[in-house]
Amino acid sequence: MKRRAALFATEFESFKDAQKFVGDFRECRGSVATLYESQNEDFSFPTEVAEMSGLMNGCAHAESLVPPIEGRVRQLWDSIEVSEDTAEAGTGVGDEGAGITDEEVDQPVSSFGISMSGFLDFEL
Repeated sequence: MKRRAALFATEFESFKDAQKFVGDFRECRGSVATLYESQNEDFSFPTEVAEMSGLMNGCAHAESLVPPIEGRVRQLWDSIEVSEDTAEAGTGVGDEGAGITDEEVDQPVSSFGISMSGFLDFEL
């Protein structure tokens, strides 16, 4: 059982790493980060292009790894037996949501702080 758990942990970690790599690349890293870094005196656009080219090659490789890793993780996960007498995890008190209500918050917006980016738009 320990060997199986270790194998699952290893495969799942590989899956998470591949997903993270693909996700990191797909975010707007190129536009925002390059604009910010271009303010530095030692910024080199050709170096940035070379780095991005390398990341694109790595991203293509990572995307090809995701399905096989995901398949192995699912195979390991599906074979875990669960007893019929296992209780479902509940939220607490029946259907009442364990104290969670749909009421509005009685605090001003300013009491929640500020986002990391510095922009808050509550008029969505």
